[in-house]
Amino acid sequence: MKPSEIQASFLASRMLILATNRVSASLDAFSGWLAAGFAAALALFIANLDTVSKFVLLGNIKCASVLFLASALLAIADKLLAAFIAAGTTAATEGAALGKEIAASGVELDVPAFFSQVERALFWPLSAFARRSFANAETGDFGGPGRMYTKVAQVQVLIVIAQAGLSLAAAIVIVCGLAV
Repeated sequence: MKPSEIQASFLASRMLILATNRVSASLDAFSGWLAAGFAAALALFIANLDTVSKFVLLGNIKCASVLFLASALLAIADKLLAAFIAAGTTAATEGAALGKEIAASGVELDVPAFFSQVERALFWPLSAFARRSFANAETGDFGGPGRMYTKVAQVQVLIVIAQAGLSLAAAIVIVCGLAV
């Protein structure tokens, strides 16, 4: 790779990492509020089932509960992906600053030993991600981590959209069950 391509790869990775960190955090906050709000509403329905059952068919409340549980499972998946993205993007941002400090100090960094130490700390599949990122970095492709976190965030987007869809479907089921 030419030096200009290496710089472009590094800059693209940095920009993707910064953007992905912010988007993922926003998605995670939305997912959390969505799950908490719907859980509170459903808990209110269930706690007052005797009164609510006069106005909403019990079958609809049951169906909405099942849809909410599916939505809650997606919220858990969102939390796991958000934690992975937050940890990785924060480490990348702070690692870049530490790398500058080490370079400025004049101490030579044993890059293969560094890669080995990081990889050994990770379980599969994270160790496989790290190994691939390190292999790309050795060839001058520093954009790999940014691309990976951005792809994971895109999966997170799909999960949050599905979560919102299930929550909306649960609300529609309750509305359709109104016995008014």
